[in-house]
Amino acid sequence: MAGVLILTTVLTALTSANKIGIMVANTDTTTAVKNVIAYRWDEIQANTSSTVTYTTSLHDDTTMGVMRCICDLLADNVTMVISTSGSTMTSMEADIASTYHVPYFSTVATDPYIKNLERDYLFLMSPSDKYQGQAIFNLLFEYGWYEFSILASADTYGINGMVYLQYLATRESLFSITDVQHFDTTLADTNIDNQASYDEGGELVFKELEVIKNSLTRVIVLNCLPQYAKIIFNEANELDLMREGFVWIVTDAITGSPYEMSYSGSYPSYYKGVIGTVPYYGKNSATYNTFTDQYILKGNTLNDVSVTSVLVADALKFAHEALLEADLDEDVSPGVNCKDSGTFAEGPLLRETILNLTATGVSGDMDFAADGTAVTTAYDIMNLKDSGFEKLGSWSELHGLVNSEGQTVDWTKRTDVVYMSGVKTPPTGIGYNLTGFHLRVGIVPEAPIAYLNELCINTTQSEPECWYGWSPDIVAKLAKDLHFTYEYVRPDDDKYGGLNRETLTWNGMVKDLLDKKTDMTIALAINQDRSTYIDFTSSFFEDQASFVVSESSVANSGDTFFFLKPFDTSVWISIICLIVLISILIRCFSKLSPYGKYGRKIHAFQVCKCEDCEDRRKVRKTAACTFEQTKKFSCQVEKVEDDDTLHDMSLYNIVFTVGTGFVGQGGEHLPVAPSGRFLLFMWWLFVMIITAMYTANFTAYLTLERSGAAINTIEALLDQEIYKWGIIGDRNLESLMLTNPNPTYQQLVAEAMTLRDVDHGIEMVKEGMFVFIDESSVLTFNMADDCNSIQTDTGKFSNEWAFGLQPNSPYRTAINRMFLEYRQQSWLAETWDYWYMSTSSSCQTSVGSDIRFNLEILAGLYYLFFIGAGLSFIFVVLETLYAAMQDNSASGYKKGFFRCLGARLRLKRKEIWSEWMECARGSVLGAGNNRKLTAEVDPAL
Repeated sequence: MAGVLILTTVLTALTSANKIGIMVANTDTTTAVKNVIAYRWDEIQANTSSTVTYTTSLHDDTTMGVMRCICDLLADNVTMVISTSGSTMTSMEADIASTYHVPYFSTVATDPYIKNLERDYLFLMSPSDKYQGQAIFNLLFEYGWYEFSILASADTYGINGMVYLQYLATRESLFSITDVQHFDTTLADTNIDNQASYDEGGELVFKELEVIKNSLTRVIVLNCLPQYAKIIFNEANELDLMREGFVWIVTDAITGSPYEMSYSGSYPSYYKGVIGTVPYYGKNSATYNTFTDQYILKGNTLNDVSVTSVLVADALKFAHEALLEADLDEDVSPGVNCKDSGTFAEGPLLRETILNLTATGVSGDMDFAADGTAVTTAYDIMNLKDSGFEKLGSWSELHGLVNSEGQTVDWTKRTDVVYMSGVKTPPTGIGYNLTGFHLRVGIVPEAPIAYLNELCINTTQSEPECWYGWSPDIVAKLAKDLHFTYEYVRPDDDKYGGLNRETLTWNGMVKDLLDKKTDMTIALAINQDRSTYIDFTSSFFEDQASFVVSESSVANSGDTFFFLKPFDTSVWISIICLIVLISILIRCFSKLSPYGKYGRKIHAFQVCKCEDCEDRRKVRKTAACTFEQTKKFSCQVEKVEDDDTLHDMSLYNIVFTVGTGFVGQGGEHLPVAPSGRFLLFMWWLFVMIITAMYTANFTAYLTLERSGAAINTIEALLDQEIYKWGIIGDRNLESLMLTNPNPTYQQLVAEAMTLRDVDHGIEMVKEGMFVFIDESSVLTFNMADDCNSIQTDTGKFSNEWAFGLQPNSPYRTAINRMFLEYRQQSWLAETWDYWYMSTSSSCQTSVGSDIRFNLEILAGLYYLFFIGAGLSFIFVVLETLYAAMQDNSASGYKKGFFRCLGARLRLKRKEIWSEWMECARGSVLGAGNNRKLTAEVDPAL
């Protein structure tokens, strides 16, 4: 509208200076607002005899139109201004009014940043969007809608109105804002009534809505003016975003002026179920009902009564009472205009009057805080049904969410709420399916991951029927369960995807993802390079590096000590130490135990009362020798032929017995006491396990190390000149080795032949003297029918497989949820077995791992042995206790258990001192050293 139309209604004396100016946008609701203003003014005048007048000024919704309108009102000497403009226009209007000290009432502006010190004459009738953000946040929390997107106009109102909601959501860990999209309002044609279609590039929010759709968001918060909402809902419906399962929450500008988003007063069916917030304006209260009843009796329609019209009517009443309270002279004129720099002299008085005044209107009690903001911060929660927006309840800082009766209830169980498509069940707010989506899936042929149907060789190969195998089975099940359609896209180079480290460019399926030619790939190994550029689903398979060689190319070993290779040097040293240790322990336990040959014989010598034993004890005492040395022989031959078993378990004999356990043989002499037998049993168990592990690793070593190349690890390839080796280029294993901090693996890649694909690697292996390095599962499957192949798993470069996705892909959550379900149902494992394990071949030679066992790997086995040694010592203690019990029993229980035990311990101590250590002492002190050792029998025994 080029000009500004000013309609002035003078209801009292034309000479009155106390005039209220009302700014109303010239829209479809203008007549309704003017009707409510006129009715409200009639009520005011009927109850007072003031000379205050008002004037209504219409303006178009442009910056120039608004500025002309307020300047014309100031030139018309209004003492106060009331406006229905939104936040963006209000900020300009308030700047002008505050400059001239003219009080300015904004009825619907809610921008939380609109109030500042310069706008000290601005009074806000509606609460700040900060409180609306809290109301929406509480609503989202009540329903458990923790993931949501924001769509807002790219203006002050749209952007600032969502700031506090974003703050609350980011502060609470449960919440996730999937997308925040802002649209350019200049693209909208709000004057046409049919928004069914737009020319290309002219859509208001089509691109923004596509982003939201692709994010799988199900909960959308819309913050814009109602004329834009009308267009947005139409475009959202075309994108299938207004159906069941979605949630649309709109803000006060839309909810407060629903007529503006209607089509000639009617609402499309897809609007039904929209939820909104609107500042509390007294709806359904006694005051509101009385006002509307009287309004209708005057021949008006209830459709005129909206948030905007009610708040304008209340602002008019409040302004009138403020003028009466200030008691200004009738001849007082502001005398200001936009061309001068003067101010309204009575403006400060009016401002103070407004701040100290409380009035009652249709919306309830009206008063302002010291900064000019509304004291009332309550919101109504609305629901768009067949008859329009209906109140569901309300929100306030004090009470939170309550129903229309003011009761705190579980909103998820309410039956009076209508959701999108008219359903009564609350949506989950989570995109559990991909209905309506068409995915492009990258694929390359490699058995058994993916096979190309021969019938499709000369076609585009995009149809799902053209592919079968492990990955196509997974894709097909995802499509069925998530309700999406798909097509396959084969990269030109048939590569999975490798990074060129010089140009930092990708090839293969990864390149297609980055170029947005595909949305997802088939099974793709995860590595650091790929994870930096693309996203992945959760993994569903694990693999490791392996290498394979043809058995026909294996020669004889040139390593003299090749048999030591399966174990690390530390393991061989520890085994030798253990042989010595176990021998000493068995020897000690044989002497300490009262049931060993040595222990029994020495104890008998100590307690026997026969003449021969008495004589031998005297000789032993006199000669300071051992019990064995007291035995007399008539000649040397007799001594040699003597078969005394006292030293059957000598250290010499025990070392032989322990050592021969490694070759499956036993010594001539074995322990008799339970403690010694148990300890020997634990040793034999240790030997059995260590031998089995040696045999397995030795077999692996012999298979590949019979040549001078000595290839028992992939690292050993660098130390030989017989074998060549190769790695498939631009593949996961190559990337893992190149990024490994160990330069050995980087050198392996640098000196390796770059293979085209798996078939190329198999071909080179069959030619002989070639080692093919790749993933274990791939080699296992593809070499299954080759009876001359020998495969060795390295135990290195473990990696996981997943589906590759575009960065920030919206499909990840839904797909991951299905993968979790598939794992729980064992479906992924069964599918793997079907494709990988169904190959019926038993001729492939697999030699396990090329890892040399070290102490760290075998630590558990050593722990088991030492636990057994500890238990053997406990057996010795128990044997001693049991022997004491037998001694007590033999005495007719006269001596007592503890006396017998003490006697045995004393004798054992003397035995250790005299028998075990006598020779050592004799060598140091001399043979003539005579010690006082009791030869008498212990009276306790």
